[in-house]
Amino acid sequence: VQPDVSVVDGGAPANQRYYFAGFVFLQDMVQRGIIDTMVGEHVAAPAVFAQQYPVPQHVEDKFSLGVGATMPLFMTLAWIYTVSMITKSIVYEKELRLKESMKMMGMSHSVHWVGWFLTSLFFVTIAVILLTMVLVWGKLFVFVETGVVFVLLELFGISTICLAFLISVFFSRAKVASASAGIIYFGCYLPYIFFSIN
Repeated sequence: VQPDVSVVDGGAPANQRYYFAGFVFLQDMVQRGIIDTMVGEHVAAPAVFAQQYPVPQHVEDKFSLGVGATMPLFMTLAWIYTVSMITKSIVYEKELRLKESMKMMGMSHSVHWVGWFLTSLFFVTIAVILLTMVLVWGKLFVFVETGVVFVLLELFGISTICLAFLISVFFSRAKVASASAGIIYFGCYLPYIFFSIN
């Protein structure tokens, strides 16, 4: 199955927002004001000519443009369970006072958090490998290297683990933490919707 692609000869009209949003006119007025001030008299306005930077011919994947709008939502929904379980496990350990027992035996805070990070990273990496195989070998991302997709998803997984750690600090009951972590994680996605509308 061939992906739905088109050959693009030049820049997209969306790249002309710099011109149509009025910034070019504002920039022109400021420059004319500076020139008039420096010269000491009004200078006749030169004509303004704007041209888009030439773009070489390239293949544009139309499917990726459609998926680009929904992929962040799918990624957020896919990791909600992981965030809830990591947060629940950490808070459950705190609820049973196991962390305090280990601290009395001489374990430091850094060793505790590194242990949780490595444990969580192991499971997240397995999920990232499977997700990378589905996205690349399933031909969802045709023009992207497998390593790039893996690194991107792995970094996203690491940031998700760190957010789960942050959320776990604010709770002392595991069930409440688990339920709240999913809501907080999804709530962190909501600003993206408002900023992506433009």
